[in-house]
Amino acid sequence: MKMIMTAEEIGVDLTINSFVNTFFIFLFFYFFIKLINNLSKMKKFSLSLFIFFVSLTITSQSTNHGDWKFLNGSNQFYLYTTEGSGIENFNEIPDFTIAIEKNSEGSTDIRLDAASIYRYQEGYNYVKIECIIDNGDIIEFSGDIRRVQNDDGTYRTRVYFDVVETGFYDFFDMMENGRNLFVRTTGGDDPIVFKFPLYGFKDGFSKLFNSWREWKDNNENPFDSKNPFRN
Repeated sequence: MKMIMTAEEIGVDLTINSFVNTFFIFLFFYFFIKLINNLSKMKKFSLSLFIFFVSLTITSQSTNHGDWKFLNGSNQFYLYTTEGSGIENFNEIPDFTIAIEKNSEGSTDIRLDAASIYRYQEGYNYVKIECIIDNGDIIEFSGDIRRVQNDDGTYRTRVYFDVVETGFYDFFDMMENGRNLFVRTTGGDDPIVFKFPLYGFKDGFSKLFNSWREWKDNNENPFDSKNPFRN
């Protein structure tokens, strides 16, 4: 079974694929430009054309926004940071990842991944999640531990924030105006506390949301909301 990758791993995978594709396109344009040179001797024009096409090819599907990274994946858009730090009772430091599904609802997940903070135990996979932005009030969420499989057959876990009735967007609004996000998770053992910088989050979240909205506009099917048999 193919493992469920973190946003960072997906980004690396896309970068490798992009590099391979760029290499072959590079070869194509190299010989194409040589042909133009032989035919027209317009060296300056051909060089400019070559640079233009190569620059289009190597444009990444990811962008950096301060301490946050945006990624356009196959099925989701991601905004995540790998710049977290441990404050209390930690062994590993996870990424803080927001993922929006490429669907009409824009289904949104928040998760702590790229680190196995907890073991997966059937029937004991619920955690309490508390967040503080800067020195503000505590924001509480329920959470659950999910197991994902690696390529070698081993497993790791992620902590998912359970979706609240009003969605996550009030929480995101507060994050946009903060400097640091503190996350405390409480399972069966002592609470674990992490800190994530919010520098660049506002721009990154704008990129995330606008990318989903653009995707929705480009993929909207009017038959999903209308009865085609109605007069």
